[in-house]
Amino acid sequence: SAIAVDGGGNAYVAGYSYRGDLGQSYNALMQKYDTNGNLLWTRTYNSPANSVDIAYAVAVDASSNAYVTGYESRTDLGQGYNTWVRKYDPSGLVLWTTSYNSPANDNDAGYGIAVDSQANVIVTGLESRTDLGQGYNVWLRKYRQPPPSTPTGVGVSNTAGGADVGGRLTLTWTANTEPDLKEYRVWRSTNAGVTLVASHTLVAVAAPGTTHQEGGLTDATTYYYRLTARDTSGNESGGETETGAYPADTVAPAAPGTLGVADAPVVGGRLNLSWAG
Repeated sequence: SAIAVDGGGNAYVAGYSYRGDLGQSYNALMQKYDTNGNLLWTRTYNSPANSVDIAYAVAVDASSNAYVTGYESRTDLGQGYNTWVRKYDPSGLVLWTTSYNSPANDNDAGYGIAVDSQANVIVTGLESRTDLGQGYNVWLRKYRQPPPSTPTGVGVSNTAGGADVGGRLTLTWTANTEPDLKEYRVWRSTNAGVTLVASHTLVAVAAPGTTHQEGGLTDATTYYYRLTARDTSGNESGGETETGAYPADTVAPAAPGTLGVADAPVVGGRLNLSWAG
C-alpha cells in the first residue's frame, strides 16, 4: 500500500497479508528492508475480531521510528472498521497504538500519515457520520506523542572519589522503562528554583545510564539539580523535583611518616621534632 525511506536508506513497507492458513483474514503488514533489499523484520497485526485489518500509509522520523495507519475491524465490539495508528522503533518493537471509532460506530480509516519536527503525528482519512445523516467525512487528527515518565529516585551526594579531593558531586537516579528512551538531561544551578532553560542545561547522559559525576566544583557551595528524560523522537518529560547538595573535602590527609625526636645541639632545654612527608 505504501513505502517510506529513513535517513540511512532503509525502506519501510506497509500493506496487508492474507492469513487464511491461520483461520484469519487480512492482517496489517509492516516490513523493513536494508539498503541492499535484505529483509530486516516483519510485523503483522490481527485485530481481536479476527477480520480485515489493513495498513495504508507509513512515515518515518529522524530517529528511524516508523508510524503506520490504516484500519482494524472491531466487529467484536459491535463496531465497524476503526482508524488504526501504531508506532514501531527501529528494531520493530511496538511503542504505542491508538485507534479511533466515530460516533456512528461505523467504518473509519486512516489513509495518510506524517510526523512533524516536533514529533507530532498527523493522520488523515475518513470517518462515517451516518448518525448525523451524512456519509463519509474527511477526517484529520494530530497526535501529540506521550513523553517519557519523569525520572524518579534522583539523589545527589558529595563524592571524594577515594582521594583527598573536594569539589565533586555524584547524581544518581532510577532507570526509566520506556523502550525508546534516548537520554537523560541534567539541569543545574547555584540558585534554588532550577528552571528548564538552556542556561541551566549541564549534560546529556545516554540511556541506560543512571549516574553522573562532575568535578571542579566549589566546596561549600550548594548546587541544585533537576533531571528530565527524552526519547528518540525528542519528546521530553517534566523535571524531577529539585534536589541539592554541596561538595566538600571529607577525606583526611594521610598520617605523617616516621616521627623522630632529638636533643637540640648546643642549646639546652630544647628538642628537635622531625617526620617523613
